[in-house]
Amino acid sequence: MDLNERIDAIRSSARRLLILRWVGVLVSTILIVGAILVTLDWYGRFDVGIRLGLLVILVLPVVWITVFAILPACRFRPTRTDVALHIERVHSQLSGNIASASEFMESPPNPSIEHAIERANNDLGSIELRSVLKSSTTRAWCGSALVLILMAICFAVLVPHSFSTGIHRILLPLSDAQWPSRTAVASLVDPEIRVHGRNTSLLLRADNRTVDDPGGRVWVEYRTTGEGSDGGWVSLLLTPQIGS
Repeated sequence: MDLNERIDAIRSSARRLLILRWVGVLVSTILIVGAILVTLDWYGRFDVGIRLGLLVILVLPVVWITVFAILPACRFRPTRTDVALHIERVHSQLSGNIASASEFMESPPNPSIEHAIERANNDLGSIELRSVLKSSTTRAWCGSALVLILMAICFAVLVPHSFSTGIHRILLPLSDAQWPSRTAVASLVDPEIRVHGRNTSLLLRADNRTVDDPGGRVWVEYRTTGEGSDGGWVSLLLTPQIGS
């Protein structure tokens, strides 16, 4: 491998690292912002309009990173001289050798400079690639993205219904996906009661079956109907019955 081939290999590696770094940033951003938005929606149970706004919040950083980071990274092609000068800045003992030798190779063959080119090629071959390319940031972002992906997979496996509901409500805000109710209340009113007499008491009973709040308050809403008109809805707090 001659000198310029080594420089081209370093240039290609730098471009790959840059692309991988921003892909890691993109994936991490999508998963972190998406998790925050899904959590907010789970607490707020937002309507369609607000969920459309949440989708915009998710899309904006994705578009920005893609247009202003990933696409420029794909077009990243520094000249051989720029790469050689960078190598010389990192390895000061090579200063003045690599860049000039690379430029010499673009000139017609000249026996008087072959020795300088060969020495520069040997010097470049003796250094480690990782000493020229700083990959720590890329590894950090890619590692972060991998951890977040694994967490998302675990969440999807453990609570698939909630995972699917959250994805649909954020990415498809016009869909009719609904979060499961936070409470569970069962009516204990006799279903056979169809008609109730006027001016007589009607027993309203319910059982609070909410797992994490079995002693929570239970409200009932009712209205009266008859004689061609319906009354307004009335909210009533049921009284807890000890031992019932």
